[in-house]
Amino acid sequence: MAKPCYRPTAGLAAAALAALLACQAGAGQAPPHGAPGELQVLPEAVEVATGEATRFDAVAASAVAVVWRVEESDGGTIDATGIYTAPGVAGTFHVTAQNVADPTKIAQATVTVTQGASPPTTGTGGSERPSYVTVSGGGAMPGLAGAPLAACAGDGTTDDTSCLQAAIDGAARAGKPLAIPATAAFYRITAPLNVTTSLIGTGGMPTIQQTSACATSSCVGLRLAQGLTGWIYNLHLVGTFKGTRGEYAHNISVGGVNGVTIKGNLLESPMGDCIADNAQENDGDAARNVLIDGNTLVHSARCMISLVNVSDRWAIMNNVLEDTAPWVSPIDLEPWQAASYISNVEVGYNKVATPADPADTQSGDYVGVVTASGWFDPSPGANVYAHHNYGSWPFTRFVTTASNAGSFSNVVDLNNAQGSTPP
Repeated sequence: MAKPCYRPTAGLAAAALAALLACQAGAGQAPPHGAPGELQVLPEAVEVATGEATRFDAVAASAVAVVWRVEESDGGTIDATGIYTAPGVAGTFHVTAQNVADPTKIAQATVTVTQGASPPTTGTGGSERPSYVTVSGGGAMPGLAGAPLAACAGDGTTDDTSCLQAAIDGAARAGKPLAIPATAAFYRITAPLNVTTSLIGTGGMPTIQQTSACATSSCVGLRLAQGLTGWIYNLHLVGTFKGTRGEYAHNISVGGVNGVTIKGNLLESPMGDCIADNAQENDGDAARNVLIDGNTLVHSARCMISLVNVSDRWAIMNNVLEDTAPWVSPIDLEPWQAASYISNVEVGYNKVATPADPADTQSGDYVGVVTASGWFDPSPGANVYAHHNYGSWPFTRFVTTASNAGSFSNVVDLNNAQGSTPP
């Protein structure tokens, strides 16, 4: 009796499809859903979790161009290459391929979507978009179909720095995001990870903890490399702040990027800032088009977010900022070199909780949630829009211009008010 042909349950590459068809032909087996040579979709049936992606392939006796669709309006999406992304709800749905040359020829597969584990809630839960500054960030969130998975220990003891860096570099060479799976403990790193592709936490929210304590950039968690376009999503980044501050030891240090979305992350306890643009000092380029959306930032030694170099088109939206160890300002716009220039920054719909720092309050400099300052005149910055932020703060103004020789043009302070909901 002929040996049955292996039928995979996931999307197939072209070589695997050819091998399957050859096997079926040699064994005298007809392709599923019809006679040999008819259009078919493989796999015939697949199970995925909400939000996950998988690949379908259209197969016939000869090469065929097809149009893909999902039959149900709430059944997810599929692109022109057959990459299907499940919706956020469980259910049974159907993917159809239709022959372009002969629209009467169609084939279908069944998708069972199960409720996957959702990432822990971060940010305010809001979905407000920038309205004053044009910011696209990293564009559409990258799918994980075909993405490599970081196979590092994540046991809280092993130094995972080299393993994670090798995984990042490999994914970047392949032109793919890197999926980092959650573990019961955390990924321990002792040096910055140089990020050259998107990083996506999966299976929950993985924790990456920088365990080296210092005041320099050697103790950064993630360093976003020059030219990066992509996403940092669903990661828990932890620093080593336990009372001693570090000027440059940030959770995320942004270099000369060109379109980045930082979304759905929990950033906590850096010795420096949660997010800062210091890495570009060595890149020789500006940090442009950055969207910081729906994150929770807590217990930073210095600022929640700090821009001090050359940064243009940043939007800070729908975040929770819990400044439990205040120093300077929660959001600090402070060009500090003659070449620095901060422009087109929008801060909207964030929930803020910060006490006053007595030293700064007494000096009269940093007395706002957003502080615009500048060490060099005449033009350290322009176009700052802070609006519809809420929470609790001890300052008279939400936005202030510090007294240390700063001159920003067009600084807008609009509808920012104390309370538990956006004004």
